[in-house]
Amino acid sequence: MVEDTKCSFVFQAEEKLRTLHEKKCKQLRRMNKKDVDAQKINSVKAFISILVTKMKVSIQVVDKISNSISKLTEEELWPQINRFILM
Repeated sequence: MVEDTKCSFVFQAEEKLRTLHEKKCKQLRRMNKKDVDAQKINSVKAFISILVTKMKVSIQVVDKISNSISKLTEEELWPQINRFILM
């Protein structure tokens, strides 16, 4: 199913974003401990904010695709299975 492939692709992309987010958060903590220049810290914070936004969008897309798959299953697949069983 095309939706399954899309959902899988978006989910994998979101996982990569999550991994990058974790790395940047660790980097930010190290930078804060070392009293790095505020401009560099703000740059990393801005990047983390962008990652968070992208992750939220990815989660919404996965949810929408998942709902679409569920709807198709309920409206099309189950009636076909029931007709097949009742034959």
